[in-house]
Amino acid sequence: MIETLDLSAPIPANILDGQLFVSENRVDFDPDSVRSAIEHLGQAVVVVLEQGQVGVASPKDLQFDTSASGRQTIAYLTPLGPERLGSPAFREMHGVRFAYMAGSMANGIASDSLVIALGRAGILGSLGTAGQSLSAVEAAIRRIQSAIRYSRVFSGGDGAHVSQPCVR
Repeated sequence: MIETLDLSAPIPANILDGQLFVSENRVDFDPDSVRSAIEHLGQAVVVVLEQGQVGVASPKDLQFDTSASGRQTIAYLTPLGPERLGSPAFREMHGVRFAYMAGSMANGIASDSLVIALGRAGILGSLGTAGQSLSAVEAAIRRIQSAIRYSRVFSGGDGAHVSQPCVR
């Protein structure tokens, strides 16, 4: 009996028991295609083994067959988007979508505009405050706070001044 799998539901842990197969002529065995499919983390891919050759296929071509033989499904790679990388605790603590941080370059190189863009994208941004006057830092913080909803999505750099390492 052959039926198409419903891939909107989680795939059971024991499903990769050799009873899954990919429809004929739907597997790409070209090494560059295999590498590209596996490196593209945002899409699901089925990895198969046939006569010692590794190939890849789309999950939509994956079927269940209790009598299938010859082509073995050796892996089902689920999509892994950037929002799933990194620490969930970091994302929760900082109220961000992605566990990334950028900015904090001295002399305002990591400007309030950069921090605002990062915050709107769900990334923790750090304002480059080293070498800036207090009034410039305060003004930048006000612009950031008025532009992005959560004040947790940015931080302020506290690095030493480039030309005066002992002055903070």
